[in-house]
Amino acid sequence: MIRSKIIIKVKIFFLLSFSFFLVSCSSPTETPKGSLSGTVNLEGETDHSNIIVALYDLTTLDPDIVSINQEYPHIGVIINQHTEFDHRLQEPVKYTETDAEGYFEIKKIPTGTYNIVALKDNFGFKYIYEFEIEKGDNELTPQPPLFNPIEGKTKSNRLSEKLLQGQTTKNLIGKKTTASKNFRSSSLVFDLENRPSDLTLFPETHISGNISGSVTVETNHHLVIDDDTVFVPNTSTLIIQPGAVIRINPGVDLTIHGTLTAQGEENNMFWVTTNAGFALNDSSFNFQFSIFNFQFDRSEELLLYNSMELSSFASISDDLIEWGKFDYANTCLINYVNNLHMQNGIFRNANCGFKSTNVNSTFCEKLIAENCYGESEGAIYGYFVNNIEISLSIFIANVNGIKLKDEVIGDINNCYFNNNVFSGIRLFDFSGDIINCEFECNLYDIGYNGSRYYDDGVMRILRNIFYSENAIKYIGENEYSKLDSLIIQYNNFYSNELFVSYNGRDGFLNYFNCDMNYFNGLTEFDDVMELFYDEWDELYEILPSLNNIYPNPINEAGIQ
Repeated sequence: MIRSKIIIKVKIFFLLSFSFFLVSCSSPTETPKGSLSGTVNLEGETDHSNIIVALYDLTTLDPDIVSINQEYPHIGVIINQHTEFDHRLQEPVKYTETDAEGYFEIKKIPTGTYNIVALKDNFGFKYIYEFEIEKGDNELTPQPPLFNPIEGKTKSNRLSEKLLQGQTTKNLIGKKTTASKNFRSSSLVFDLENRPSDLTLFPETHISGNISGSVTVETNHHLVIDDDTVFVPNTSTLIIQPGAVIRINPGVDLTIHGTLTAQGEENNMFWVTTNAGFALNDSSFNFQFSIFNFQFDRSEELLLYNSMELSSFASISDDLIEWGKFDYANTCLINYVNNLHMQNGIFRNANCGFKSTNVNSTFCEKLIAENCYGESEGAIYGYFVNNIEISLSIFIANVNGIKLKDEVIGDINNCYFNNNVFSGIRLFDFSGDIINCEFECNLYDIGYNGSRYYDDGVMRILRNIFYSENAIKYIGENEYSKLDSLIIQYNNFYSNELFVSYNGRDGFLNYFNCDMNYFNGLTEFDDVMELFYDEWDELYEILPSLNNIYPNPINEAGIQ
């Protein structure tokens, strides 16, 4: 009897043990955790407390632009966390505040890669991109020299030796040693007050009214434009260094009559943005700038600055603005300066991105224009420009990608247009060329209203690729919509609905040549003409020339 009870108890024990084993095996593995510590100081201050240090998940990069970057790395700007991350648009994963010495520590962080933000009112912010949190203790940067009684060398000396030897810094920066882990209480390490800062925030510069003399916005410094209109007089200079940030209050213009130097660097672009959304909300700590809704919903008021304007009196260093990003404005940048070269820049989340007007020439190269929602203007808008050249740029999710209007002569080449709501290119009174571009827009790819100068109105559309259902729409509506010659050659059309819509009214279009195109596999004149449409009537008052229809796609079409 006793023996049987023992056997039963043994069986129960094994059953319980086996059940526990099964439960243990079926439970998910807990994500490893790490901690992050470091110091942040305020320049010119002795009290470095209440600086917020926050960790954010990496921003999801726009898959369409990533795809374009991979396929055509020579056009636009290669996007990354530096070009895309804005802490106002996300909630932090974890955050803390510094003590009086500027020290902070964040614990129990799931291992992974994060963007780090340090910020304080009136001192701006600083980003550290793609910081890897590993299991255990991590430091923001290497610690100052710590004496090692065994090796007889300081930690910084050992780090220097490894760097000289060409070893990777991936695990040298961000890992905390046992000695440094206890540096706040250990007598073997430097006193915290003498410890160099890992990050430094600088006092913001606030400006209202006119800027006198020369103002330099240095790297990692912030200039805040406060007043209704701020002028840089023609006797003054504004220098924007790489990595500088200019924040303009809602409803405010920054107008430059003097000298401007604005040349950033790749992965260290200067940034012009609205000042809305940067003040801290201590009660809820909600940095999310939720008022921004750029799906063309006008129901919410957007806190935008009006514009940054270059007057006709302004002087631009080297005639060049480059490696800058502009966002959240009515018009991000208005230009009245002749021969301006705008390149390697980003314009997004605005009514209009870049507007150039009443000048002899403007050159735009390697830009990204995204989410510009104005219906009357384009993401890039040229108005009374004798010569405008737009090349190697990306236009995505705008209402109109490019709009050129009134006595504009231009050249648009090697640009990519995707998901623009009305059109990729909208033209009024324009003469010029559109060459080696690719289109996949919503309403139509190219909309054209002719030229008020009948004899000079020549439009050439050459070697492009059209993926949209409605590729080219010529709109002849009045006496100013006349066009002498419309030449459409060597293009690949992949539409099943409409290749070209045009106005064949007598006197509106004199010469219409559509020779040597690929029309989605169609090879007979009548079949191709079924996908042409004469908007004046359907009797084809003016027939396009359709000789030598290509049976196969043209290799030279599209971005080169």
